[in-house]
Amino acid sequence: METDIGEIPIHYFLSTYELVKKSVPASFVLTMLNGGYLTFLGDAEIVSQILQIPLYAQEVLNHSKPVPYCFIPMDGFGENLDTIMDVQGSGVVLADKNPGVGIETFAILPAQIQLSLF
Repeated sequence: METDIGEIPIHYFLSTYELVKKSVPASFVLTMLNGGYLTFLGDAEIVSQILQIPLYAQEVLNHSKPVPYCFIPMDGFGENLDTIMDVQGSGVVLADKNPGVGIETFAILPAQIQLSLF
């Protein structure tokens, strides 16, 4: 049975997102969820538009209004990352919170190439 993304309690994933986002504010932060990745707030609004995927919102403690989020499925994930980075020109940080270990992150940054004439 497939998980209903609109019904999952997002607070656990949102807290991971917010911690990582503080250290890499210019990058998109994606938090691992079984079968794909979640992203939140402004990142979610942009990713939802770029990839044309549903945007959800959910009430969360300590937030004055519902928190927007979207889910990027693992199927076609590499192509989706390329699309996000191509359109925005910024990096992506994948985050996964492991009990007892902490938050593991993997940053994918756009290549910085400088052309020179000889």
